[in-house]
Amino acid sequence: MQNKKNDIPFHKQQSYPNINPKNNQQEEIYLEELITYSKKANTTIFLKEYQLNQAKNIYFIIRILLKGKDEQKLFETYPDLIFLLRRGLTILYLDNNYSILRKGLPKFYDFQSEKVKNENQFLRKNQLHKAYQSLKQKIPVTIVQQQQENGDNFQISFSSILQTWVISSKNDSIFCKNYEDYLQNCPNKDIDYQENFPWLIAKIWFSQMIDKNVEQLQKDLTDFTFVGEFVHNSFFIHIIEYQQPALIFFALINNHVILNYFFCKEIFVAIHNKQNIWRINIIFILQKQNIYMQINKLYQIITYTEYM
Repeated sequence: MQNKKNDIPFHKQQSYPNINPKNNQQEEIYLEELITYSKKANTTIFLKEYQLNQAKNIYFIIRILLKGKDEQKLFETYPDLIFLLRRGLTILYLDNNYSILRKGLPKFYDFQSEKVKNENQFLRKNQLHKAYQSLKQKIPVTIVQQQQENGDNFQISFSSILQTWVISSKNDSIFCKNYEDYLQNCPNKDIDYQENFPWLIAKIWFSQMIDKNVEQLQKDLTDFTFVGEFVHNSFFIHIIEYQQPALIFFALINNHVILNYFFCKEIFVAIHNKQNIWRINIIFILQKQNIYMQINKLYQIITYTEYM
């Protein structure tokens, strides 16, 4: 979705917290430490190592093994992990260097856990009680409005080092240079759903790129991850019914900027539940610009939305 230059009225520059983005060398040390820790914490964190075609070059997929309350307790103890591992992480180890191939976003309720917990209890006991009882009695319940997409999370980025698209779910990543590469390597349909999921995304992604400027898209997504929801998945039906399979994007993330946790928390609390502004502008403000310019624009948008 494109935005015209004057779509958002910008205000005076706001003061914002001090940011210390990690440089490449610091990031490599951090990623190496994360991999080492993940290998030791094999009951808490899942780490899988894959061999690339090149000798001694590998990539890692890391995600949290815990579920439900146990997962939440881990993130409360180590909040920085939310911004790396909530939806999985893929790290490339190439020529003795570590780099992030893709990463996701935290879930919205990570930023207001206590408030959301209380709201959920209220909804369950009051507003949704009748609907819940109807479902228990197998009486159909129709949802007429929703605030977010109801599908499966996925991430897409482009690796300039490997010259390939990295298409991922929380659990798996695949590498495809183009549609022909997809056709040549796509496995048969009998494989496990989780393993097949990135291939379902790849099929739609390449079909959507037929009339796009692919070279420009590759430049835009180098070192960035497109995050979205895959809706109308015939293999896994969700609550909301869509007319056809589609990839709905809602964020563009810089792979190599790990912001201070509390600063990020302030940002997302400020735009929590402002669905229209979020959907339109998160892509607009996270383009490949200087990180301080990004933050300034984000604060301007937050200031604007407070009056809506």
